[in-house]
Amino acid sequence: LFILGSNGCGKSTLLKILTGREIQNSGTFEYGYNQEIGYYDQEMQNLDENNTVLEEVYNIGGDMGLTKTRTLLASFNFIGDDVFKSISNLSGGERARLSICKMVLEEKSLIILDEPTNHLDIQSREILENALKEYGGTIICVSHDRYFIKSLSTHILEINKKNYAETYKYFAETYSIFIDNLQNKHHNICVELLSMGMTGSFEAAIEEGSDIVRIGSAIFGSRYN
Repeated sequence: LFILGSNGCGKSTLLKILTGREIQNSGTFEYGYNQEIGYYDQEMQNLDENNTVLEEVYNIGGDMGLTKTRTLLASFNFIGDDVFKSISNLSGGERARLSICKMVLEEKSLIILDEPTNHLDIQSREILENALKEYGGTIICVSHDRYFIKSLSTHILEINKKNYAETYKYFAETYSIFIDNLQNKHHNICVELLSMGMTGSFEAAIEEGSDIVRIGSAIFGSRYN
């Protein structure tokens, strides 16, 4: 499930509420029975700065043995002497990969991710994406990385306080289908404006207060101009 919406609409706050880092001012939520939850953002990575990469993972999955632990780390692109790097010396991308590796190893049934691809290089993004594709549990993620969303999404939750009476809408569809439907709505709005004698342009749709078009622009930029 990917949560979409404009900056400041409350996406990250929602994740913090779901993980107990903030308290909601109304409403309730409940997890399914026996859920094991992992949480990741750029600030909270739950890594011991004094450990090496190998020590950090081996301390969790020691029953796997050294060979299997190194094989797992290799799947996250920690190869050869990389496993002996001190965590304090890891790059942002390496820290992200290691954090997700730990959550997979800990067999979390639900992983909650807040902008996991921020500041990652292309290789680290691809490794993270492939690891999450292999993950068998549930993912709830906030991201503005449309390629990452397109690759992994199977459900969308869009937050929009102006567009929906309940401030959000759930879509049981992939990101590609969601965007196709959004583009169709944009087209229909412009056609309607033309029939009213207006320009039918992107700018005119904005003037008419079309939040659907505005969101499309925020997601795709020039593709909606």
